[in-house]
Amino acid sequence: MKNLSALCILLLVTTMGFGQIKVQLGIRLGLNFSNISNTDFNAKNGINATAFVEIRF
Repeated sequence: MKNLSALCILLLVTTMGFGQIKVQLGIRLGLNFSNISNTDFNAKNGINATAFVEIRF
């Protein structure tokens, strides 16, 4: 009987814990404009793309 009670309490605590986890998926995009003054270099432009997963406990 004690084992059954302990198992029920453990099951209740773990399900409550998993209910608090937030998972977010996303994409980040950005532009990069690079220009060095007082030089003969040409400006270089670029695009940055990133996919991410954020897990909060």
